[in-house]
Amino acid sequence: WPDEFDSGLSSAWKPYNNTYGDGNNELACLTPDNVSVRDGSLRIDARRERVTCPDGSEREFSSGFLGT
Repeated sequence: WPDEFDSGLSSAWKPYNNTYGDGNNELACLTPDNVSVRDGSLRIDARRERVTCPDGSEREFSSGFLGT
């Protein structure tokens, strides 16, 4: 299904804090700070930065995670 992001994230999408993938040695903490909408496009950024995840673990990378 198509989704337009001209006016930001619709109520169908929610950014989450997540450490999804811990079982496969995920290197990133997934945070809402890495999700944005610019010029009608959804952006999920990945960054090399030291970040503390909600579970207290520290990671060397961050990225974004959305659920519906």
